[in-house]
Amino acid sequence: MRIIKVAPKDIHVTFEMSLEEVGHLLFFLERTAVKFDGSKSEEQKSIDFVIGEFFKTLSAVEEDFKDGP
Repeated sequence: MRIIKVAPKDIHVTFEMSLEEVGHLLFFLERTAVKFDGSKSEEQKSIDFVIGEFFKTLSAVEEDFKDGP
């Protein structure tokens, strides 16, 4: 994995990961138990992002390319 571009003004980071690295990250996320207080909105935003967006996006990438490009 490597960072390709960082745009500090917009706070965007673009990086590339191999399909194998995506698989490792998904494996980890699927098996990780995270405990939050849940009363802080920042915690809920993090949960919503990781589960609702990041995980689903990586899962779709893996599914699209698991049989090859």
